[in-house]
Amino acid sequence: MCLRIPVNQKPQLATERIICFKCLTVDMLSPCYEQKYELGKMLTSEFSIKKMCAYDNVEKGLHAYADEFEAKHTAYNYTWFNQINGDIQKAPVVVKCEIPKGATYYKAISDTIGVNFEYASDKLIPLEIVGICQ
Repeated sequence: MCLRIPVNQKPQLATERIICFKCLTVDMLSPCYEQKYELGKMLTSEFSIKKMCAYDNVEKGLHAYADEFEAKHTAYNYTWFNQINGDIQKAPVVVKCEIPKGATYYKAISDTIGVNFEYASDKLIPLEIVGICQ
């Protein structure tokens, strides 16, 4: 999952917690890089930005959707390419998450049809499963 941002966009600092939604496999793994998620346990990540001609891509980071309905729509309708094993897979488990106050994050318009905004952050706390969309 990549997040397209304007060229040279700087990350923001969360001044309060931000609620967002993550799509995971039934084993609670991120579908692209197989990062294990556990409810209540904060994950951390560095950012990696790939420079493109007309935009930049946030590639490494903890990606999530801004809207619950849009995350559920994506979980039901889309598949992901697993960067580890090359498989195409579903991520039907939608988890409500928190980008905690003090975390660094990007917010940008999504490239996914039916989704308005996505986040990529350096910290993310999975809070609860809010849907299984199969």
